[in-house]
Amino acid sequence: MLSQEDKKIARKEHRLRVTTVSLLFSFFTILIAIVFLMPSYFISESKKYAAIKYSEVIKKSIMEKEENASNDILFVIKEKLNLLALDKEDSSLKNIFEIIISDKPDGVMINGLSYNKLSNNQAVVIVGKANKRENLLMFKKLLEQETLFTEIFLPVSDFVSDSDIEFTIKISGNF
Repeated sequence: MLSQEDKKIARKEHRLRVTTVSLLFSFFTILIAIVFLMPSYFISESKKYAAIKYSEVIKKSIMEKEENASNDILFVIKEKLNLLALDKEDSSLKNIFEIIISDKPDGVMINGLSYNKLSNNQAVVIVGKANKRENLLMFKKLLEQETLFTEIFLPVSDFVSDSDIEFTIKISGNF
């Protein structure tokens, strides 16, 4: 049998061995866990990088669309300003509208005037309402008397009703 002192030494060595084995087991368990988690880590990092790249592409695309939209809006505004710019040539358009309005007899209401300019072919379109067929016919005859207008087109279908006639007149000429 062992003496008391030898028993203490044996217990210490036993505790040391158990502690060493426990620490080694814990170390290898953590090492194996790290080894098994590394692929997941690399995959998640690559997905993170791909997501960042994708968000940058989307942000860039949105900025380009906004820039293009702004350019389109500016282009449309520029075209409208060019149309509204008063040249010497365009001052005659005001005179044409004044002639049309002054030729309008009582009983004829003009709802809209529009001007179309396609190279040499220029036209004014009048949209309105006449209370009687005779007033509409008189308006057409008054417009035909004007020397600036080369052609006055009033569809026959506009004369179907006797009263409350909605009409469209197209006037061509060299304005």
